[in-house]
Amino acid sequence: MDAAFALTGVLEYMVASGEVQDGQLRVLNRQPLPGYPWQTSTRLYPEWPFLALPHVDQQQVRRIASALLGLDWQHPAAARAGIDGFAPPADYMAVEQVARDLRLPPYDVLPEFTLADTWQRYHNLMLGFALLLVLLLLALAGLLRQLLVIRRGQQQLARERQRLEEVIWGTDSGIWELDMLSHQVLCNERWASMLGYRLEQLQPVTFATWESLVHPDDLPEALLHLRQHLGGSSERFEAELRMRHQNGHWVWILSRGRVVERDEQGRPLRMSGTHQDIMAMKAHQLKLEHGAHHDALTGLPNRLLLDDRLRHALSTAHRNADWLAVVYLDLDGFKAVNDHHGHACGDELLVELARRMQAALRESDTLARIGGDEFVALLVGLHGPEDATPVLERLLEAAARPAELQQQRLQVSVSMGVAFQPPGEAQASAEQLLLQADQAMYQAKSAGRNCWRVAERESW
Repeated sequence: MDAAFALTGVLEYMVASGEVQDGQLRVLNRQPLPGYPWQTSTRLYPEWPFLALPHVDQQQVRRIASALLGLDWQHPAAARAGIDGFAPPADYMAVEQVARDLRLPPYDVLPEFTLADTWQRYHNLMLGFALLLVLLLLALAGLLRQLLVIRRGQQQLARERQRLEEVIWGTDSGIWELDMLSHQVLCNERWASMLGYRLEQLQPVTFATWESLVHPDDLPEALLHLRQHLGGSSERFEAELRMRHQNGHWVWILSRGRVVERDEQGRPLRMSGTHQDIMAMKAHQLKLEHGAHHDALTGLPNRLLLDDRLRHALSTAHRNADWLAVVYLDLDGFKAVNDHHGHACGDELLVELARRMQAALRESDTLARIGGDEFVALLVGLHGPEDATPVLERLLEAAARPAELQQQRLQVSVSMGVAFQPPGEAQASAEQLLLQADQAMYQAKSAGRNCWRVAERESW
C-alpha cells in the first residue's frame, strides 16, 4: 500500500502500540496546527462530538451548533475554546483535489463512462450539437442544391452558346454589339473578314468606324432606319448597304439588329445584330433585273426598259427645252438570211449589227431591240432636227456594211422612221412617238429601203 486515509489519532495510536515505527509513514499535506496533538492533512474538524444537557432548549442547541459550525478557524472564540485552526466539514473539495493531484484511489484510474452517464451529464450540450449539426446539414444540402442548379444552368448556357455558335457558323454571319453610351462596337472575326480585314486590324471598332466603311450613297438611308428603330417606330433595324473592302471594292451587306437593353426611361443602352454578305444575292438580283429589262440575245434594252427611258427623256427634254428623236429601225433583207443560212447565223448577224449600231450612237442615246429584226433608237439632248442627221447616217452605214460570219459574207440594210418632239409644243406620249416613228419607217421601206423618213409634223 502506497497511500491511505486514516482517522485523526490513528497514526499516533499505531506508533504508540509499536505497529509502525515513527517516521515510517509520512502525512501528506500536513497542516501546521500548534497545540493540536495529532497529525492531520486538512483543517476540517476532527471527530469531536457536540454534547448538550437534556434540559437545554433544542432551539438554543441549534443556535449554538450553527454558531460553532460557522466559526472561523482564526476567530478569538475558537482560540479560547481550544478549537482554533479547524474549519467545519462544509466542503471536502480540498481533500478530493489532494487525492486527484496525487492520483490516489479512487482517482488512480479513469472511470468508465457509459452512454447513459454521458447523456445524463452532457445531454443539453449534446442536444445543442445535434441541433447545430442538423442545421449545418440542412444548410449544406441547400448549398449543394443551389450549386447543382447553378451547374445545370451553366451547362445549359454552354449548350445554348454552342448551338448559337453553330447557327452563326452555318449562316456565315458577322456578329456585332453596340454600346449606345460609349459607341464601342464588339464584333467577331467574321464581321471583319467580310471586308478583308483581321479583327485586330480594325480595333478599336466604334460606330464611327462603321460609318466610315459604309458607302456614302447608302449611309443616309441606313442612318434613317437606325433612328426609326431607336425611336421605337420599327421593331428592328434592317438595311442593305455597301461597305468598303480592304482591296477597295464595295461589298453588299445586309445589316440587321435590335435594341436588347434600355434604361428605366426607355432610352437604348445596348444594341446587337448581324452582318450578312449578300454579294451573291445582289449579283443574282442584278442578273434578274438585267434579264427583265434587256434583250437576251443582243444585251440591248428591251421594250420595257425603252418605255421607261423614253418617259424620262420626254420629261427631261421638256424641262431643258431640248429636241428629242425616236428612231424606228427595221432591217432590210434579214428574212432572206434566216431562210438561206439558218436562224443561228441570223442570230449572229443580229448580235453583230446591234454592236455596230450601238457604237454609232452617242453615249447619251439608247438603242433597244423590241423584237425580231426591229430596233428603236432614242436620241436625246438635240438642239434641232439637224443634230440627228450625223447619227442617222452612221446607223445606215453600220447596218449596210457587210459582215463575215460562218465563213460567209452577209449584207443587209436598214430602213428608219424618225419622230421628233420639239420643245415648246404639245408633248406627245411615248406610245404616240413610237407609232409615228413606225409609220415613218414604212415610208422609208416604200421609198426603196436603206434610208430614213421623218414623220410629218401634222401627225405630232
